[in-house]
Amino acid sequence: MPVSGAVTVDLREITCADLAGGPLHDVLIHHLESDDFFDVENHPEAVFAFEHAEVCAEAPGCQNLKLHGTLTLRGESHPLTIAAAAGFTPEGKAALQASLPLDRTEWGVLYGSGRYFRRLAGHLVNDVIELQLRILTVGPVMK
Repeated sequence: MPVSGAVTVDLREITCADLAGGPLHDVLIHHLESDDFFDVENHPEAVFAFEHAEVCAEAPGCQNLKLHGTLTLRGESHPLTIAAAAGFTPEGKAALQASLPLDRTEWGVLYGSGRYFRRLAGHLVNDVIELQLRILTVGPVMK
């Protein structure tokens, strides 16, 4: 089992499946890429680097791993612990799945935050965002 590693997210590849093919898809994506949100022009990648992996359960399909590391987003780095489900496919490929709920304001993404702005009405944006992480190795690895 790896004790350290990193996941890099190319923020230039953001898509929205809910709005795919609709007229608002590109409007949303351009806004997320702007400095209101991820400031992709200046910070095209987000990186989660973990320094320590902790096995926390052995039941198949459950969150059995905690990754302790640092998330760098918009040039700001903060500690983050991620609970993940990790294991092997029947073909011997390593697989990991995790959900990363995080408070975007900790990384300087303040647009539409009710904590920082008043009278937002319909322009209020939830401070907590969730990233879905799914990793599957290309080929089999040693178990």
